Amino acid sequence: MPQSKNYTDPLPLKIYKMKCKSTLARGIHSYLTPSPDYKGVFAKKINKCPSEISKYFSGNHNFTIEILCEIAFALKISLKDLFCYCTLNPSRIDNMGRVAPLTIQNESPKVPQENR
Repeated sequence: MPQSKNYTDPLPLKIYKMKCKSTLARGIHSYLTPSPDYKGVFAKKINKCPSEISKYFSGNHNFTIEILCEIAFALKISLKDLFCYCTLNPSRIDNMGRVAPLTIQNESPKVPQENR
């Protein structure tokens, strides 16, 4: 059945998308140590300007897989761990939207090598 040109997501789906985006943004934000210039420091790590980082943390940003990979790499965690930390463990999120901290690994995530 073809979709009409005026198709919009049903309200429950819109609400679910908004919750996912804001949970992901809160999770990434809580992973950073709040300091006077944490946005600037994090922006340099992922080669973005601080205003883009503010947009990410607004909860309305539509994250691409490329951005999520850059964020995970900058935080020295795998993309899977980033998702688990931010979205799949609601017990880590308190009623103020803060996420309990995890230990950040000191080594870079393992990147698969090309087969030769």
